[in-house]
Amino acid sequence: MKILKSLLSWMSWILFGIISSYSISIAIVVAMAASLFSYSNLRKGFILEWTTLIFFITCFVFIVIFQNEFFAKYMDIFIGITLTSIASLSLLIKRPFTEQYAKLEVPKEYWKSFLFLRVNKIMTIVFSLLFLLKTLMSVYDFYYPEAFNFSLIFWPLLCLQCIFIQKFPNWYKKRHIRKSQISQREAKELLP
Repeated sequence: MKILKSLLSWMSWILFGIISSYSISIAIVVAMAASLFSYSNLRKGFILEWTTLIFFITCFVFIVIFQNEFFAKYMDIFIGITLTSIASLSLLIKRPFTEQYAKLEVPKEYWKSFLFLRVNKIMTIVFSLLFLLKTLMSVYDFYYPEAFNFSLIFWPLLCLQCIFIQKFPNWYKKRHIRKSQISQREAKELLP
C-alpha cells in the first residue's frame, strides 16, 4: 500500500512517459487529469504536485492548443529540468520536498529530529541526482537518438527509486541507532 501511495505522486510523470511515445497530446491530457488524483496533496501545497499540474497545464497550452513545435521537441529535456529543479530548489531553501510526504507517515514530534531531517535531506539529494541523470540522458538522446535506448535504463531506475523510497528511511534509522550505541559504549569505556 505504501508503494502505491508513493507512486500516486509520480503517476502523471509515469503515465506521460508510457503514453507519449504513442501520442504526446493524449499523454499531456492524461497526465494533467492524473495530477488531479493527488487533490489532497494539492490542497496541502505539496511542491511536487503543484509543479506537476502547472507543468502539464503549460504543456497543454503550448503543445496541444498552440501546437508549439519547440516545446514538443525539447519535452524530455524540459521534464528533466523541471524535476531536477523541484528537488534541488527544495534543498536550497532547506525544505527537502520529501519531508512533505514523510510528514504524512511520521508523528509530528519527530519532524524536527536530526534523523528525520537527515533522512529527507539525503533522499532529496538522491532524487536530485537521479533527475539530473535523467536530464543528461535526455540531452544526450536528443543529440544522438540512435546511439542508445535510454528506456533500458530509465524504467529500471524508476523501479530502484521506488525501492529506495521504501527501504532507505528504515535502513538509515537502524544504521544511525547502531552507530549511536557504539559511540555510547566507547564513551563509557573512556570515562574513568
